[in-house]
Amino acid sequence: NLANLYNSTGQYKKALDLLIKSNEIQKDVYGESHPFYVKALISLANLFIETKQFDKAEVNVEKAIKILTDKDISSGLKRSTADSISQIKTLSYEQFDVLLLSLNSLFQLKKIEAKADEQKIIADLSMKLLDSYRDNFSGQGDKLRILQKSNDWLLNNLSVIDLNKDKYEAFQKAEQVKAVLLLESTKSQFAYNMGDIPDSLVWKEKKFMSDKDKMLAKLAEGSSGKEELQIKLNEINEKIENLNKKINSEYPKYAAFIKQTNDLDINRLQDLINYKTAIIEYFIADSALYIFKILKNDFSLTQ
Repeated sequence: NLANLYNSTGQYKKALDLLIKSNEIQKDVYGESHPFYVKALISLANLFIETKQFDKAEVNVEKAIKILTDKDISSGLKRSTADSISQIKTLSYEQFDVLLLSLNSLFQLKKIEAKADEQKIIADLSMKLLDSYRDNFSGQGDKLRILQKSNDWLLNNLSVIDLNKDKYEAFQKAEQVKAVLLLESTKSQFAYNMGDIPDSLVWKEKKFMSDKDKMLAKLAEGSSGKEELQIKLNEINEKIENLNKKINSEYPKYAAFIKQTNDLDINRLQDLINYKTAIIEYFIADSALYIFKILKNDFSLTQ
């Protein structure tokens, strides 16, 4: 939009005037709880970061997170608060997306303030949210965007990990993102190839998730009849829960495949190789290459 164009060309005063006006319009039209208004707050915060008005940026980010999660982080994001946020399961995709944008802006602010501990909490929280919400949305486009965000937050996480001290954690997080990509691309085909679950159940699962997406979107938009929408959402959640129980009970192979943790254990890998074998894993970032080397009796990480 025009504000972003002004921002990219260094015309910050014009960009700020437009963003403030946009913020007021979004608030008047949609209300403070709507993702559009919260996203406008984050756009304003990012402009404040760009112009080094960090206190104003932080106020906007804290307000955005408060609206989305009902958590006050004005005194800093504590690990306990982050754990509480990671347990929220009722966000629509739009709310979820804006929450990640808010956390990214907060991460950048803590980087400027050289608060590595808080950066780590933010990065860990974002990856937990991505892992938790990955299967909550049925749209393939939404899932692909979540996978891309997982990759971005992995890079943020690696940037604040002590690579010498926490190399095992770095390896597991890198492998988790790779495994998620593999799982997402193969799990539907698995059901067909193995013949372990009827196609009708797979499609029923997708339909329930699609219905849940639509209901969450209506609730996020502040549609009328909120109580009725919540009742319908509860009914859909009950259907999903009953279907999952049926799948777990009658098709355990499929259920185990879908719910696998995807974590690779380095000790197990070392048990599987001999003294003449090395496993080389790598992860490419924009300006760095992370190389993991696993030997029978050694494990190293080089950046």
